[in-house]
Amino acid sequence: MGAVERGRYTVSVDASLHEDRLCYDFCLESGMKIYAITYSRKGKTEVKNISAVLFIAVLEKLGFVPNFVQRKRLSTEEKRRIRKVFPYISQYKGLTQFNEQFSNAHLKYPYDEYDEAERLAQAVIQAKAYDHCWHIMWGDRGTLYLTALWVDETGTECVAVFNDRVIYSNVSYADLLSKELTKEIFIGSLEKTKEIGVLFDKFYPNLHMGNYLLSGGVNVFRLCHGTRDGDSVFELLAKSRLGILADEYIFGGFEDLNIYASTPSSVMGLPMKLLRYTNDHYYSIALSTLRERKALLYAWNKYPELFDRELEAVDVMWLNFLQASKEDSRFRAELLDKLSLKSTIKYLHGIINDGKMNDYVAFVSYENYVMYSQRLGEFSFGKYPSDLIGALEKTIDLLNEIRQKDKERKFREKTKKDDYQLYMEDLPTEKFCIIAPESRKDLVQAGKNLHNCLADYASKILHNTSVVGLVYQKNEVGKVIIGAIEIRNNKIYQAKTFCNRKFEGSAKAYISGYAVRKRVNTSLCYDLRENEI
Repeated sequence: MGAVERGRYTVSVDASLHEDRLCYDFCLESGMKIYAITYSRKGKTEVKNISAVLFIAVLEKLGFVPNFVQRKRLSTEEKRRIRKVFPYISQYKGLTQFNEQFSNAHLKYPYDEYDEAERLAQAVIQAKAYDHCWHIMWGDRGTLYLTALWVDETGTECVAVFNDRVIYSNVSYADLLSKELTKEIFIGSLEKTKEIGVLFDKFYPNLHMGNYLLSGGVNVFRLCHGTRDGDSVFELLAKSRLGILADEYIFGGFEDLNIYASTPSSVMGLPMKLLRYTNDHYYSIALSTLRERKALLYAWNKYPELFDRELEAVDVMWLNFLQASKEDSRFRAELLDKLSLKSTIKYLHGIINDGKMNDYVAFVSYENYVMYSQRLGEFSFGKYPSDLIGALEKTIDLLNEIRQKDKERKFREKTKKDDYQLYMEDLPTEKFCIIAPESRKDLVQAGKNLHNCLADYASKILHNTSVVGLVYQKNEVGKVIIGAIEIRNNKIYQAKTFCNRKFEGSAKAYISGYAVRKRVNTSLCYDLRENEI
């Protein structure tokens, strides 16, 4: 029986194709056939060599295990022929996969109908009508099909014939899906669309082709055969008269769907009536994100009359803004609650209808008014001002005024702190003094008096990057500003008088003495160095 490696024995596997029969032979190294399996359209047959089987049983009882070796493989042409003999084999990858697909499809597959489709394809090719369109045609056995004939970018003649049970094509299944999706193959006129829907509903009612086509769907091949890839969401939407939504789903047009749900409402998170509305008005509605769908659902519950008409751009923009604001923790919910959805929509449309603004300008203006109002904590000029632009401008002025007051408050607090005042000095024995600006206004005025950019240092003071002290000269009347110093990290960086000139004479001597008293480093201040020759 042949030599046997200790612990293992070799079994050779030979694959062959004989006309319409796929054969697998399992042999020992000696050439003795152990087992043979044959697949054909008539079924599967198995033949066992009892002697060989008994011999193997002894080996396995002794602890030997088989080592399978693929000795003869199918050629590329033979694999292509397999898909013609057994059309439901999408891609031949070996015995295991083939046996699984054969077992699942063989008994129920209409081979006669496939052969009819093949004959119809040959007739279509002979007609030479290359129009890339799906056409209703009947086979010689009276079976309904859709057919298409075209020439691809390589100049190859391509044909496809199918119904809900069989596909005959010289183009792969994946390519057919792709070409239909990119409109290389398409349905022509509206009349043809209706005809396909009526006839397929009559002969293949489980497809619900009419529902799909009459609700805007166009991918008929996918509807018939796309479910083989487990695309249940597409099928669910298509058969529910949501054709446009089904096609958009193919393109990845929706985020955060419940793809394991069993109803369109559960998949999309919207009631069926609203889904029908969105399908019929899809190109005027934002529906892709979960936030957009939540916005629609909110409007559906709060203001259902809105959906008695087609939504306009301003409607969609406002709904999405409203939903985004609800999800933003920084937004005052109590302020939004004061705005009735119905009243707001009517208000925006009133502005647009008056011809004052288009949809976008009206939305942006009111959005800004609401956003600025929420920063104030109230609608200072009413929820729906008659002069929206004027109200917006006044609201901005109020906010700026509040911001300025807030900055002034923070500035005063900053310059009065001990760590800031530590660098200030007003000694009775000195003719000069260094005093902190009490306000931003003081700093601005000092800059004007000295003809320099002191006003720009307000932000540095607020952000703790600089300490600015105003230098005054004392006289009988009071104090006169003569300059300023900047301190950073306990170092004097600048000491300037009028028009950014250096201090001279007694003023310079005072600042030098000040630095010693305050223990402030002056090594980086060029303004206090002696003039170099």
